[in-house]
Amino acid sequence: MARSTQVTDYAEFLQTLDNKGKSYFLEGGQAVNFWAEYYSHKSNLDSKLGHLRPFTSKDCDIWVSHAALKYLESDTERGSLKKEASPVDGQIAIYTIKGNPPLEVNLMGGVYGIPEKMNEKLSQRALNFNGLRVLDPPHLLRSKCHCLVELDQTDRQDQKHLSMLVPILAEYVTELIEQASNGKLSERAVLAELKILLKINKDRRIKDGLAKIGSNAIDLFPVKALKSDNLPLVSQFTQMTLVKELS
Repeated sequence: MARSTQVTDYAEFLQTLDNKGKSYFLEGGQAVNFWAEYYSHKSNLDSKLGHLRPFTSKDCDIWVSHAALKYLESDTERGSLKKEASPVDGQIAIYTIKGNPPLEVNLMGGVYGIPEKMNEKLSQRALNFNGLRVLDPPHLLRSKCHCLVELDQTDRQDQKHLSMLVPILAEYVTELIEQASNGKLSERAVLAELKILLKINKDRRIKDGLAKIGSNAIDLFPVKALKSDNLPLVSQFTQMTLVKELS
């Protein structure tokens, strides 16, 4: 039986990649686990996610740049790399970190459900937490919807992960609103992010995936908070565009 692991089990390995200047970001189930823990500590999200604990996965998926892949090929001190391509989910190799027990990291050439031409953009959007670079929640949601709808779910947790991501997305948007209200972020930056979410929502797999967990796109947006008088541009966009496109 595969060992259940948490993001913290891979932290040192991932931070070393970042310290070496090798582009990567955490994706897949461990990225969902990261955001679940992040918002559970930052807000009251645990009341909505607590029943889905533990936030664990059997391995770890990361997108790696060509330079990062070459670096890991040569890094035999901490582990070993085996090229093992999987056209189904985009895996290009497995890096096994030495230890008792050893840890497996799946090296990916992209993010499932998202065109490879967006890899560089996704890398730029990844959020960096002390060397832990994590795929942003909007694109993580898009990928997980594709996984749930298109992949055989034997030994997969895509339904659980998508159920976690719906409240995570709402909390992600709420955090943007709070930052704008406190002057740490411009309203236009919030609008840009809302437009990205609406664009992602046009992917038909989003609707299909959310339907499988009894949800829909409006659940991703804290509409009441978005209509706040404190942010007139955001409020206007929400009422004139966002709500209409989602209804």
